[in-house]
Amino acid sequence: MKNESGFREESGFLRAFEPCQRIAQAGVVVLWLAFAVVVLSGGSGWWRSAFDVCSVGLLGISIFNAISMVSFSLLRRARFYPGRFLTLLLLIVIAVLALALRSFVTSIRLH
Repeated sequence: MKNESGFREESGFLRAFEPCQRIAQAGVVVLWLAFAVVVLSGGSGWWRSAFDVCSVGLLGISIFNAISMVSFSLLRRARFYPGRFLTLLLLIVIAVLALALRSFVTSIRLH
């Protein structure tokens, strides 16, 4: 990056942190999709519980990545990418909808 005084070196923490965020996000999304396919094909209670845990994990990691993206861009440590931020918001909405639908279906079965 270049600023008024010349080139600015990016910190080693950010160079290591951003790939870890992306790998964790991709891993959770892949697991979530796999559990969703198994649950939709008629999986047992264990698979449904694993899907719920993965939905909570997807929600948590998406919120964490969105907050860190915004905070690093506000501190001018990293560039803000609107497309990536909107993707994170979409993942947050999908995870919330999955958890809401699961709790709705569970409450219907109880009555």
